Amino acid sequence: MRYYLPYLFTLILSSPALAAETFIAAPTMDVTVTATTVLPVCNVSVAQEITLPDTHISQFAAGGVLNALTPTDYSGGDIYTPFNITLTNCGSETASISRTMRLTLRNIGAGPIIDGVFSDYLQNSTNVGIVIFNTDGASARNVLLDEIIFTNQIATNSEQVFHFAARFQKVGNGESGVASGLYAAKVSVTAAYE
Repeated sequence: MRYYLPYLFTLILSSPALAAETFIAAPTMDVTVTATTVLPVCNVSVAQEITLPDTHISQFAAGGVLNALTPTDYSGGDIYTPFNITLTNCGSETASISRTMRLTLRNIGAGPIIDGVFSDYLQNSTNVGIVIFNTDGASARNVLLDEIIFTNQIATNSEQVFHFAARFQKVGNGESGVASGLYAAKVSVTAAYE
């Protein structure tokens, strides 16, 4: 029995199943992290109330100026109310850096009646809404259908003014569902430099 003990000990220590150095191969994994930094320093100002021109119900009927306009049609003229969104005190950086500035306008409360049309939160009519266009640049853009992005903007303390226009938008057929009275849309404005 004396001769077998060292042999048994040697056998146990050299067994590959019980060896101290066992390697386990783990799968490799790549992780991508995306982050956006936001400068929360701009003051955004816009008129608290923007009044559209008085509009007769007949302008929504066949032959009326508002009858055939789609939410992407911008023609200028007296059916629009221009207004500005002004940014001030955006210069928190020590050096001027060109950034992308994004203006986002959103419907508060009920969602759009149809794509591109702010709903009437007073619910005076289901066939009339309000459209808003950004009029900076070569062509006007509906703020609900197009991203309002300005590239190569400098976050500055100087006043930056962006131009918009609003009008009524017919969403139904004929004059039915169009009632006289007050219409209103509640809109939130967010400005972010990226």
